[in-house]
Amino acid sequence: MTYRFNGFTEKANNAMNLAISSAEGLGHDYVGSEHIMLGLLKEGTGVAYAVLNKMGVTAEAFEKLIRERIGAGEPTVLSPAAFTPRTKRILQVAALAGAQLHNAYVGTEHLLMALLEESDSYAMRFLNELGAKAEDIVKKINDALGSGDSDEEKGGYGMPGAGKAGSKGKSNTKTLDQFGRDLTAVAAQGGIDPVIGRQNEIERVIQI
Repeated sequence: MTYRFNGFTEKANNAMNLAISSAEGLGHDYVGSEHIMLGLLKEGTGVAYAVLNKMGVTAEAFEKLIRERIGAGEPTVLSPAAFTPRTKRILQVAALAGAQLHNAYVGTEHLLMALLEESDSYAMRFLNELGAKAEDIVKKINDALGSGDSDEEKGGYGMPGAGKAGSKGKSNTKTLDQFGRDLTAVAAQGGIDPVIGRQNEIERVIQI
């Protein structure tokens, strides 16, 4: 089954569906940060994939770590209801990232930025094991945004050209740093965690 995440680009939608199918294929009964990262790598065309690919991170190597560190079993059948509290928070932070960067849609770059905020997650632990450090990822995302790259420009859901409607020019290399500071302030004020446990609000983001 394919799920539609409202306000996400086609590439981000594909990545999230690949995250769910990856968790199913691994025999897991939840969809966590590591599955989102694997979904971004399997998507193969978005900004997040391009950034990680430049750092030598592959879906094969990442999945191997998941199997070694977490394990795998018989295939399962999952839905967004299997999202962990951390995964729900990552989606909310990704939406915040898109808004902070004046984008009309949430792209794979925003999902990757949200994952970077979860420094103690499996996703980031495995990236570190593969030699990809958060500060280097941030720099490459900044480089991509600074050159005008985004998933929005490569096609999002909605009216033709709608993906560019919310863009206010090319981002510069300070944009992501500003987002990081803003997000820290929001988190300190308790603006992130309320998404946890609010299943109805999360489900509004998703249409089958």
